[in-house]
Amino acid sequence: MRACGRIAAAALGLGLGAGLLVASSDAAVATSSAGTAAYVVRPNLDITVMRVGAPRDGIARIRVELTNSGGRTAHDARVRLEDNGMFVRVSNGFTIPAHTTQHLVITWPTRGKHGQHTLVTIADPRNLIAESNEKDNRARRLVTLP
Repeated sequence: MRACGRIAAAALGLGLGAGLLVASSDAAVATSSAGTAAYVVRPNLDITVMRVGAPRDGIARIRVELTNSGGRTAHDARVRLEDNGMFVRVSNGFTIPAHTTQHLVITWPTRGKHGQHTLVTIADPRNLIAESNEKDNRARRLVTLP
């Protein structure tokens, strides 16, 4: 158990659960209807790297590193790719253990496309995984095609 988890557990053991705030990147404090708090460990998916390769034969490869910095395994994790707000594709589901990074390659069809494109990758696009931080699931890159 991480240090903040031990502190939360100790506080709960002393009956200090109500109003307790625990700062952690992989936990949330849930309060029951009785006013007692429980330390909840969750996954946290974060797109830490997004690299767009030069198009070749009408296809660009986008290298994505998806990190689970949380304290629990994320099951059926997916990454969605959008081009100027339009759906391109979504990865197959995969499992990503706590405190690990998964490397993915997503292909982007570029044939017939020109000018500026805003590419966005979104981890857990349907928000099916309860995470400790839902605000770090996106990465954005501006790409100019000739």
